[in-house]
Amino acid sequence: MDSSGEDRPMPSLGAYLWKAFREAHARRPASFYLLLCIPLVMLLGLKMLLVTESPKQFAFILSLMFVFFGVVALRALVDAFEIIRKRIRDERRTFQETLGAEDFTRKLGDRIGRGRKEW
Repeated sequence: MDSSGEDRPMPSLGAYLWKAFREAHARRPASFYLLLCIPLVMLLGLKMLLVTESPKQFAFILSLMFVFFGVVALRALVDAFEIIRKRIRDERRTFQETLGAEDFTRKLGDRIGRGRKEW
C-alpha cells in the first residue's frame, strides 16, 4: 500500500532491469561508450582499403578516423585525471577521518604511552 491507502501493482522484471540500466548508465563514464564504438569505426574504416582510385576520399576517411581516435584519447586523459583527483580527495578524507581527527590521535598517544610504561 502507498501513502494514499491504495494497493500498487508489483514492478515487472522489465521495470527492475530498466532501473538497473539507468543506475549503471549513471556510473559509467563517456569513454566507456566511446570504447564500444571503436570496433564499429574500425569496421567502417575498412572502406578505406577499397578506395584505390580517389586519394581525396581516402584522406577524408583517414582524417575522420584520426579525429575519432583523438577524441577517444582526449576523453581517456580526462577520465584518468578525474580518477586521480577522486583518489587524492578520498585519501585526504580518509586521513582526516582517522589520523587527522584530534581525539583519535590523543587516544592513540595514550595507548602508546600506556604500552611503554608496561615494558
